[in-house]
Amino acid sequence: MKIMSFLFTCPFCQTRTEVPDEFAGQSGPCAVCGRTIVIPRDPASAAAPESSKTSASMVFIMLLIAGGALFAIAFVGLLVGFLFPAFNSAQVASRKVQCDANLKAIALAMHQYHDQYGCFPPAFVADGDGKPLHSWRVLLLPQLGYSGLYNQYDLNSPFDSDTNIQLAGRMPPEYACPSDPDATILAEPNYMVVVGDRTMFPGDKSTSFAQLRDGSSQTIMLVEVCQSGVNWMEPVDLKYDKMLLEINADEAAEISSHHENGAHIATADGMPHFLTNQTPPHYVSAMLSISGGESVPSAVLDQ
Repeated sequence: MKIMSFLFTCPFCQTRTEVPDEFAGQSGPCAVCGRTIVIPRDPASAAAPESSKTSASMVFIMLLIAGGALFAIAFVGLLVGFLFPAFNSAQVASRKVQCDANLKAIALAMHQYHDQYGCFPPAFVADGDGKPLHSWRVLLLPQLGYSGLYNQYDLNSPFDSDTNIQLAGRMPPEYACPSDPDATILAEPNYMVVVGDRTMFPGDKSTSFAQLRDGSSQTIMLVEVCQSGVNWMEPVDLKYDKMLLEINADEAAEISSHHENGAHIATADGMPHFLTNQTPPHYVSAMLSISGGESVPSAVLDQ
């Protein structure tokens, strides 16, 4: 016997499909817009003008109504298979944008510190014997907008004193890359400076814009590190003389990240950049130097 059917159009999204008479009067969610629809008992009332949005996806509703749950699940799985790669790609792009924003915020705080004191913060504050006591990440708290946290920190005692250690878990979110799932939980920063005589951060000494003879747009101020392994208050950063200067060569001692094929840096002019894994080490070295007179092609920074 021939099964009679009629055309039904979703009143919300205008998706059109052919419905067997036996489903008249039943209801279910529209697979396109998700809103609950009711199949009219009178087929004549279901008629609607032709729509360019006619889609086989309305079959999903019929499958649910008819009890074809297994087919519906398979249909959803098929959609997820098509949509998940695009969704994942969007997440990756969003995290890179946020990483850029973090570097911009820290660089801006560096500039504000320079405006206030006439120099950038030192990589660390040391005691009379040269032992590092406090990190630049602590010194920069007021400029980042965390004056309350800064006021609770005791600069008269080491970072790991009984007083200061209570703040160990309160790392500002700007210090954590969103692509690192453990950074915030462990309070381990993803952004460091490179310490060395030729760099912007020669230990416990400060530098100023006037000393950046290679130009602020060609000098590295901040670098991304995949897994620093230190607390955000700890006065520890990358050491120039211990580095291979290869991107993602060694997570613990190099410029590295959880991003694909590269890592972020910020130059002294406050701009974030993405260095690919193929960036030659001699260009990295040139950009870490503040007055070496080296020339770095703009294409290295514009990737």
